[in-house]
Amino acid sequence: MVAQLGAFAWNADYTLRNSGGDFLKREDSGFDLTYGAGLEYGFDSGLAFTGGWTRYRVENESIDFLGVGLQYRWH
Repeated sequence: MVAQLGAFAWNADYTLRNSGGDFLKREDSGFDLTYGAGLEYGFDSGLAFTGGWTRYRVENESIDFLGVGLQYRWH
């Protein structure tokens, strides 16, 4: 089992449409927290299956990422 804790920088450019039909361009950026946990199951051949969950905190919102993978390590 593995745990992770870190931070990441982000930048977003987006366009909004107001009630009058006008388009407004906006930019936003920040530096926020990320954390998560995962599992790895390895075989003697250097092959491993991995899986994990990561949560990104962007201002007042949370973004969850679930991932699975296959890893090979050369000996």
